[in-house]
Amino acid sequence: MTRPTLTVLLALAAITTAGLAALGSDTTPTSTGPAASHPDVGEPTPTPVPPALPVHTLDRQDRTAPRQRRAESNALAQRALLTQLPLTRSGVTIELAGLDADGHHALLTIQHPRSSRRHARAIYRRALRTAHDNGHAYRTRYTP
Repeated sequence: MTRPTLTVLLALAAITTAGLAALGSDTTPTSTGPAASHPDVGEPTPTPVPPALPVHTLDRQDRTAPRQRRAESNALAQRALLTQLPLTRSGVTIELAGLDADGHHALLTIQHPRSSRRHARAIYRRALRTAHDNGHAYRTRYTP
């Protein structure tokens, strides 16, 4: 190498070393492979543990207004049968299928593979009576 080239390389090495020292970094690279016992490698840091939060704090993560909570409570009070679903009686299965297209009624599927639709309707009415539900909050779909 010529002398000017060597001088430039030494100057670049000195600048790099000074820059790393200014950043507080070590000039020697840390090992990351099978040489994990190399003296440059420090102790592993423990995985941070999430804080232990009380249940009432976790329940309140989704902040809702009192008006919305009352509306949700009233909606469930009008649909007492929902707490018992899915329900199977005498070979008839009643399941929640979702929300009806009108957005106000719950859609229930009533499956009656081995019985008549009349029998399935009687089972549905009996389930409503047992749950003390008037049934006005549901739309039903019967499938054999």
